[in-house]
Amino acid sequence: MPALISPHEARTLIRHHIATNPIEDCSLFNCNGRILAQSIEADRDFPPFDRSMMDGYALCAQELAAGEALKIVGQAAAGSPQMQLPIAEKACIEIMTGAIIPRHADCVVPYESVEPMDPTKIRIPQPASFARGDYIHPKGSDLPQGSEILPVGTRIGSRQAAILATCGYDSVRVYQQSKIAIITTGDELVPVTEKPALQQIRRSNDHCIRHALTAHQIESSLPVHLADDPQLCKKGLAGQIESHSVLIISGGVSRGKKDFIPETLTELGFHCHFHGVAQKPGKPFGFWTRPGRVVFTLPGNPVSTLTCLHAYVLPALDLQMGQIPARRQTLHLRQPIASHQRLTRFIPVRVENRGEASAQMTQNSGDMIRILASDGFIEVPKASPEQVTQSGEFDYYPWK
Repeated sequence: MPALISPHEARTLIRHHIATNPIEDCSLFNCNGRILAQSIEADRDFPPFDRSMMDGYALCAQELAAGEALKIVGQAAAGSPQMQLPIAEKACIEIMTGAIIPRHADCVVPYESVEPMDPTKIRIPQPASFARGDYIHPKGSDLPQGSEILPVGTRIGSRQAAILATCGYDSVRVYQQSKIAIITTGDELVPVTEKPALQQIRRSNDHCIRHALTAHQIESSLPVHLADDPQLCKKGLAGQIESHSVLIISGGVSRGKKDFIPETLTELGFHCHFHGVAQKPGKPFGFWTRPGRVVFTLPGNPVSTLTCLHAYVLPALDLQMGQIPARRQTLHLRQPIASHQRLTRFIPVRVENRGEASAQMTQNSGDMIRILASDGFIEVPKASPEQVTQSGEFDYYPWK
């Protein structure tokens, strides 16, 4: 394994060698989770007219007077053309939520604040409770026409889809999705449906990775498992490389005699940008590329796989698929944490109130039980020899 680099250097190398995917058209019906490659602007004012916020009566505030009757001269339903309120005639128009405010009306009084006198007249017992503008959602008050609503790099979800539909987009320009393969290695691993022998364990990293990608709205192929055999490993990797643009490999990347992944990638024409990061857990993490293809090699210990996936792989996939970079999150650690002079430490934490966190230490990088008590992890930089502990604010990576 080459000399270790820092987590910062690792992220920099990944950013420099990850190309943004091409752009394509996608229908509104199928664009959930996709990343916008175009800016979306308001094609009209939001809202496009003065609209009623309540069911009730639209009137002119100057007509309000205690005990005086108001004649009902019409009904304004949502979706109906704008009506006109007679001027200086002590009149009102019954109105529904979402309807356009009639001309000359400047106030809406809800049903519950009105006293009917007969089918054609009402009175307002407490007129002082209402004033001009009440229960009216003014035209353009949310956003004026021509304003940007969704910038390039926005991931489309339910709220964004509603905006696209409202602005008339039945198709939208998005970045292509990466074709992702999940690969695990190790003869000690058996399928989840099998009962393992004493020396075996069931495969879990492939399910961990796939579920993390799905939660991140990123699609992937069904996981593939490779045996610890150099020829079978090479054949299996070559097949996955043909049909996928990104490979996420868990296991087979350390210095063991059956860790064939690094040399196999070299044989398949990949360039190693780094293999080994000064961090704990996940020291053997690596990053490889060749034209049109990207490979992330994750250590096989479950906590190492999970940590490297969230610290490096998911942000890199966001970048590749055009998403706006996530805002940096920090947490304040309640108790001082032991420093390491050579390695950055990734410490699982549970989020408490007011942006504080408490450490949830694992026994080692294979301890998936204690990791269940955590919400994510913080990044604790390496420290000078005299700095025994560190405290304060740390970068935070949530599991979801």
